[in-house]
Amino acid sequence: MEKYELKQYFMLLREAEGLKQRAAEFEERIKSLRAVIIDGMPKKQGVKDSIGELIAELESIEREYLIKNELAIKELVKIETAISTLEIPAERILLRKRYIEGKRWEQIAEDMSYSIRQIHRLHSKALRKLKN
Repeated sequence: MEKYELKQYFMLLREAEGLKQRAAEFEERIKSLRAVIIDGMPKKQGVKDSIGELIAELESIEREYLIKNELAIKELVKIETAISTLEIPAERILLRKRYIEGKRWEQIAEDMSYSIRQIHRLHSKALRKLKN
């Protein structure tokens, strides 16, 4: 497994979260629109259905979110399977923290009580093992 493949999960997760936020914004916009008052008076033709358009866009975003979320889960399973093949626990922990939890190098070093240099060495070693 290559480094770019390991990064896919976290990127898909970020993308899904962005879609989730966009959906929440659309829900707020829909709620803020006032309902059309039906008073029996004739109206100008060609009135746009703003609420209908927003609801359609919201459904599209939610569908895309579900697709991205499903892809992220599939990537997670692939990554977990690859990581679990490593024999050294420190390598597994490091790769999970980096590629599944999305932690920065400094945070990983602190969590594992290693120096940044040791973390990078361990990371390189683990990636070489995953390639083979």
